[in-house]
Amino acid sequence: MDNIQINSFERSALYEIFASLYLQIPTIDTVQGIPSILEEASKILSSIDFEPLIEEAQERSKRADGEDNTIKALQEEYYDHFFVPSTKHYIPPYESAVVEATVKNGRKNIKWKYGSLWTNSTYHVSQCYDSVGFNPWDLNIGEGLKQSKVPDHIGFQLAFMAYLCYKEAICNELIIENETNTDKEKEAAKMWKKLQKQFLEEHLQKFVLSYYEIAKDKFNPFYLQVMNAVNRYIEWDLAAIVI
Repeated sequence: MDNIQINSFERSALYEIFASLYLQIPTIDTVQGIPSILEEASKILSSIDFEPLIEEAQERSKRADGEDNTIKALQEEYYDHFFVPSTKHYIPPYESAVVEATVKNGRKNIKWKYGSLWTNSTYHVSQCYDSVGFNPWDLNIGEGLKQSKVPDHIGFQLAFMAYLCYKEAICNELIIENETNTDKEKEAAKMWKKLQKQFLEEHLQKFVLSYYEIAKDKFNPFYLQVMNAVNRYIEWDLAAIVI
């Protein structure tokens, strides 16, 4: 691990950026805006190589430049990766399905058998949300996700980490503003950081690593690089958390 330090507001923003790529249907504005957002992220956390993802995002931005049929194609790619099981790119975006996935070799290619939804880990994720008042269905998400009631979606989990980091950041801000009587805020900040570490260790770390391994076989270049960046960021963040 290097000695780069980023504050909890910045950590929250990075988790939120990644969450949005799984939770929001691509639009012309978001497709054209994401390259500059990722470039700023790379400046905040220079120890992670965002360049492959930035290059893929720039290519998508060029494709979406004023062409309605192109943005529709990018939206179709999004659905193919996360909503339509019959497509070759689809991987179920749920921890319970992915962590328990097994592989078997078919005649022409690798075939994946996914685990069942609503395992013990799914219920534990839901309990983690409830314990701090996080409701993933209050997020800015598409109708398809609103109708799905499975809480261990990768986008929800990344958004939850953004929420935990933001809560810690607020406590740290109060500590700076109030030079006295900061013990309560310090204890609260420590609690939020502890929750982050626990959630990464118990859920997101193994989930994202498993997802990335399958994505190498299934995803197109853009979404593969998204998974790569998410995997690298979680690896970095978990190592950087000191309680």
